[in-house]
Amino acid sequence: MRTVLMTLTLAVPAAAFPVPKPAQVPSVAGTAWSGVVAWNNPSKLELTVHFDSSRGFRLQRNGETLTGEWVQAGRVVTLRTKPGSVYELTLDGGHLDGTAKGHVGDTHATVTLTPKWD
Repeated sequence: MRTVLMTLTLAVPAAAFPVPKPAQVPSVAGTAWSGVVAWNNPSKLELTVHFDSSRGFRLQRNGETLTGEWVQAGRVVTLRTKPGSVYELTLDGGHLDGTAKGHVGDTHATVTLTPKWD
């Protein structure tokens, strides 16, 4: 007696096995964050950043308010203040972490911000 082996190929629509989409990165538009800027000298400043939906922001530190523009590309958020400081931040979970470069000289700082709940 002969045994015949048959292969059955099933046609399954691609929708049956969806490919997961990468997680959406939330926008910082309309949010506020607070934290610390630690410069390469011993000084630290507390600050608060308010991101508006029109790509402007308000950064408050030591009683001073700076304004400028922000851009978000995925998890990376870049702020440029009117005097010329640049903040390069990465959205990581519930934090914005990164560096700041001052507009005077070549001063650098580390920045750590968390959401501010009013």
